[in-house]
Amino acid sequence: MQELMEWDWALPCIVKLLGSLVKFVEETVRLEHSLSTKKPICLVGKSFGGCLAIAIAARNPKINLVVILS
Repeated sequence: MQELMEWDWALPCIVKLLGSLVKFVEETVRLEHSLSTKKPICLVGKSFGGCLAIAIAARNPKINLVVILS
């Protein structure tokens, strides 16, 4: 339990960072899609990138495919 409490201070920073990363990738995906609107949107992520891909796909129904590698 003590170990968890030691990380309590970092949790807000981690959540804010994750939100910033999701927004950055969303903006990048939108830009790329605007350049080729006929192509499907596919996200590929490994480990933490897979977590980002899932978060982005959950917020963006236009994403056609998500591939997650362990």
